[in-house]
Amino acid sequence: MFAPRHWQELENGRYWLQEREVLPGWERMRMHWVFVGGGERREFTFEYRMYSGVELADLMSQAGFGEVNVYGSLDGRPYDREAPRLVVVGRK
Repeated sequence: MFAPRHWQELENGRYWLQEREVLPGWERMRMHWVFVGGGERREFTFEYRMYSGVELADLMSQAGFGEVNVYGSLDGRPYDREAPRLVVVGRK
């Protein structure tokens, strides 16, 4: 499930803040990471391209893969709102 902000405790009393922002059009995600602890603070910001299952399956078909299937996990469950991940499988 999408969470715009998540804190995680790391080793030795350090913490990791992850902030996520979906950019307009739902094509890109901006991530802002903050690591704090031990008297130190480090920050990183980056973006990545997001693809839907349909887009990935289409790209794989265009690349010559046949029998392209979309799943919601590595065990083959359906891809839906409750899916823990997006898995696309094709045969070459």
